[in-house]
Amino acid sequence: MTLCHQVERLTSNLERVEKEVAASKSTSAEMLMENKSSWAEERLQLQTRISELDGALMKATTRLTNYISTEKRKKKKIAMALKELKARNKMQQAKVEQLETENQMLKWSIAPSGDRLKKQLRDLWRHHQEFNSIILSGYKCSSMVPGAEIDLTSIAVPYKSPSGVKQKDLEHLKERLDQLDDIQRHQLNKLRGFQDGVLSETAPMDNSQVKESAVTPQ
Repeated sequence: MTLCHQVERLTSNLERVEKEVAASKSTSAEMLMENKSSWAEERLQLQTRISELDGALMKATTRLTNYISTEKRKKKKIAMALKELKARNKMQQAKVEQLETENQMLKWSIAPSGDRLKKQLRDLWRHHQEFNSIILSGYKCSSMVPGAEIDLTSIAVPYKSPSGVKQKDLEHLKERLDQLDDIQRHQLNKLRGFQDGVLSETAPMDNSQVKESAVTPQ
């Protein structure tokens, strides 16, 4: 009696367990189907996201590569420009040093040369003044009329000789004055040409100093 009761109880438990297992299998199958559908959707979304990220990564890589290439070209151009500027700067510095040296040498050469030229100009001006004084004294001192003075204006216009003056002596005096006038004009032209040459050779010198030294010779 007890054994039969135990068999029935075990059979009942087995049936209950089988029902529970079947129900669990059914539930698990349903859940598995739902999960598979959800997992497939998530997988599709992930694959889409991966594709988008791959595309973005490729674009970013392309932009980075182009940027690096552009920066390399810019860096190369900047390096070349900097090298050229340094070379130009060195050339400019060399030119400045050369000009400074030439300027200093010019100053050293102008000092004695300018003094020498100014001395020659003073001597020439002094000779001109002496010659001018001789000419003026020749105008004033006439051997034809004692005590009379002949002015330059009297030569430029028809001369009316005073009474007692011989025509021959007057012509001789006029010829002498014309010769002196030609010599004076030649000396003036020579003085002007020499003065222009002095001014051109001593360009750094102030023109007022040259004129002052020419007007007031020592």
